[in-house]
Amino acid sequence: MNEKLEYISNNKFRAFIRRVISFHYLRYRTGKVLDIGTGLGSFGLKKNCNYIGLEAMSEAVEILIRTGYNAVQGSGEKLPFPDNSFNTITCFHVIEHTYSGEKIFQEAFRALKQDGIFIVAVPDFFTFNLHKEYGHVRFWSKDDCIRLMTSVGYKIIHTTVGFQPDVLRRKLTKEIIVIGKKC
Repeated sequence: MNEKLEYISNNKFRAFIRRVISFHYLRYRTGKVLDIGTGLGSFGLKKNCNYIGLEAMSEAVEILIRTGYNAVQGSGEKLPFPDNSFNTITCFHVIEHTYSGEKIFQEAFRALKQDGIFIVAVPDFFTFNLHKEYGHVRFWSKDDCIRLMTSVGYKIIHTTVGFQPDVLRRKLTKEIIVIGKKC
């Protein structure tokens, strides 16, 4: 198992955060849903339904498919889906791992249906630095996410900064969540 796949499969913190986020924002997850950077499905992908996990690592996609999940190999910077394909797109703790987060926002906008919802979650500055060993390369503030979403064409419908438990370090960490609507 390669190092990145091992990190995804063993990261109980990431799985826990995705469950917390997906529970709180369940009302936005309607229709056809895409989860960018799904890892091993810790977002809560459901078997045989309208949830699709997008993951760059082929090993993770193979595991998801073998266990009955809808998964596609690809990148958030170039979504392998036609325009207006999804009602909701989530991107939980992904854009801080890439230098091209802007492209992910644009691609999500393209792939969303009219009135579709884009949910982004990123660590705050302290958490970003705390988790640099996990491959964080770019910090995103709440204002950065809002500014980029609005410049792409989203209407901001919700923002929050909250605390989440970091079970690996046994402390609380802050997380930024921004939700935009394609208008």
